[in-house]
Amino acid sequence: MRRIHLDLFALTKVANDLPNDLKSRRCKTRLLIGEGDFSFTSSLIDKHEVTHPNLRKAIIATDLKATHLQKLSKDQDKKKKVLEKRIVDLKQRGVNVLFGVDAKEIHQTFKGRRFKRIQWNCPFGESTSTARKEFTDTIPKFFQSCSRLQLPNDRVHVTLMQKSDEYWKERQIENRIVHGSATAGYRLIRKRSFGTPDKKRYPNYTHVKTNTTKPYNAGGEENEFIFEKTDTVLPVDSYRKSCKLMDSHKKIYAIKSNNATRKPPLEECYFECSTDEDSSDYYESDSGEEL
Repeated sequence: MRRIHLDLFALTKVANDLPNDLKSRRCKTRLLIGEGDFSFTSSLIDKHEVTHPNLRKAIIATDLKATHLQKLSKDQDKKKKVLEKRIVDLKQRGVNVLFGVDAKEIHQTFKGRRFKRIQWNCPFGESTSTARKEFTDTIPKFFQSCSRLQLPNDRVHVTLMQKSDEYWKERQIENRIVHGSATAGYRLIRKRSFGTPDKKRYPNYTHVKTNTTKPYNAGGEENEFIFEKTDTVLPVDSYRKSCKLMDSHKKIYAIKSNNATRKPPLEECYFECSTDEDSSDYYESDSGEEL
């Protein structure tokens, strides 16, 4: 019945098509990492405001360096005021906004907490080769940290800029997304388009370059990878065992590598699968559950 009401609202956009008990239910606890200008947090809430009015209260939005507040020069006072107003607005709406949160150490920052959803959009080690090399261990450490804040069936969302041609493979390998997810016991369950220059899942979200306030305008497509925590932890970097994490009822994919060896190291692997458009579910499966 819930799905029927949501589908009806999707067609009519009439809030009255949603029963009050549906609108009043709690949403899954959600931790957002590396938010930058917090335009994603704001856009996420705005998009689901009518159908999921309690989503904002379930979100902790974080950033590491507060770059967007520190690097705005005097001639950008107007832009800085917009950002400050956005942060104030998010707090007033019930969002917990935090700075100084390291993606690799969230299990320490939020020790004892549980987040059913953890999301990091467009993690990147800057443009220099040295910075990008230093960043290679970040995603694996991020997944390990996530695993200490989640239970089986909880999810991690990671969005990557894929561009065109073969760059999408390089981007996954560079971020070690296969290695990071598999060794922490996560399986890929969805992969969907997050945004293109012409169409965005979250229209008011601005993807900016790492450690800058400049929008990313190089084109290409952002893809969202959604992982589900399993009760399996790989004791070693095992290509064979990582392939067995796949649940064909949820997502069919292949783990591949440009390495010609039969069992390549996971650091050199990428996911190959179709992009789909699965819907999101922000409601608790158990309305009486306390988190």
